[in-house]
Amino acid sequence: MIGVIKKIAIADFLANNLVDRAFDQPQLYSSLEVLVAIYGYALQIYCDFSGYTDIAIGSALLLGFKLPENFNAPYRARSIVDFWRRWHITLSDWLRDYLFVSFGGLRKRRFNLYRNVLLTMLIAGLWHGAAWTFVLWGAWHGFGLALNHLWEAHRRTQKRKPRQQWWTRTVCVVATFHFVAAGWVLFRAGSVRAVWDIIARLGALQFSTANLSRPILLVLIIGFLTHWISQRTFDSASTIWNWLPSPAQAIVIVSVAFGLYYVSSANAQFIYGNF
Repeated sequence: MIGVIKKIAIADFLANNLVDRAFDQPQLYSSLEVLVAIYGYALQIYCDFSGYTDIAIGSALLLGFKLPENFNAPYRARSIVDFWRRWHITLSDWLRDYLFVSFGGLRKRRFNLYRNVLLTMLIAGLWHGAAWTFVLWGAWHGFGLALNHLWEAHRRTQKRKPRQQWWTRTVCVVATFHFVAAGWVLFRAGSVRAVWDIIARLGALQFSTANLSRPILLVLIIGFLTHWISQRTFDSASTIWNWLPSPAQAIVIVSVAFGLYYVSSANAQFIYGNF
């Protein structure tokens, strides 16, 4: 049920009301609206893909199978390395075990580590499709991971490691999210020319909000806030749900189903259904 809510109420709503239009014709939108559309796509692809995963895991549980976790609040990551430990975990593990390790992994010179990381992510980009945008997306994350490993290596050489304060952790999370969001522009754009068009609109520094309706902003805010729900809170909600009698659970599920039916659109394709 949570997966379907993510898919229909958040991902599809943002795609149909802002993201697709802004990415397909950025010249019709202001710089601020394009920026919000980029944030919207970051939320859309997460809710679309993690929603698909939730549906798969839930369906498997009904049949008695337990599938592995595939997402762990990726936009709460404090670094690019941490992001790939939280995003599409099964693919990340596969890339590490069957590509990165095959290239040599951490062995020999440290330069080889950076090369192996870059090659792994370039192949990960090509796995999504034979397009320059996917290659650039893989290279973007490859360089990000290499720089992340370089910085961590520098920190390990320091005798004293300063304890991270709350504000440094916040800066790391915000910086990581914007790095990932910038990469999503490469992932979503139909061509390299489209990427430049989006960058040009951002550089125009226009701040009109005519295309940003209250429902769009509300869904964005709710989507990102729920991303920060702690595991303890989620477990408490699950306990309450399990405490409800079956008829009450059925009423909630049917009500959610009818609500999603009325807000759903004809476009229900999953983004990762193409890969």
